[in-house]
Amino acid sequence: MTNNNNSAYENVYDLDFNEQLRHELRYEFVKTHKDYYEQICERLGSGDFKTAWRLTYTIKSSAGLICEPFLAKLSGDLVACIIKGDSPDECTLADFKNELDRVIAEIGVKKRILVSSDQLLGKDESFQLLNRVEPLIVNQNGEFLSMLESLRKIPGSEVLCENLESYNFDKALSELINLRETL
Repeated sequence: MTNNNNSAYENVYDLDFNEQLRHELRYEFVKTHKDYYEQICERLGSGDFKTAWRLTYTIKSSAGLICEPFLAKLSGDLVACIIKGDSPDECTLADFKNELDRVIAEIGVKKRILVSSDQLLGKDESFQLLNRVEPLIVNQNGEFLSMLESLRKIPGSEVLCENLESYNFDKALSELINLRETL
């Protein structure tokens, strides 16, 4: 990773993510953070600066991970204000909200990917794929994200994929076991 003093936020582009993982992370960002602005404002209004800081810092970190440097910068500005114990001014909050809304709108809502019957995997291929993904689920390793497209090709894998996308590892593991039994 390069260390460029001009902008710490440029470094996220040096990360070696494959495009599928980056795509999944961006959609996960929307699912997780879409209500954060309202939560931050509520916390600031009630004087709960610690929670407001945590929520804002989470957006800052996540924005860097999904290669949204301007949102990361605005979040960082907001974090700095909150750390001081100050309520951010309306302009800072408006800039942050506008950029968060822009990123969420740009990413959009994920459409369910439909797989045609000729793309479905056979029993042996399905077992092999499930055996490869199981330790990733057990270890809560995000590498499974790069396997989602293939997992969708297993007949009946919709619930498994939804649980993985939600990072619900316990339910995903249970669904994987059920899916293996039904194959």
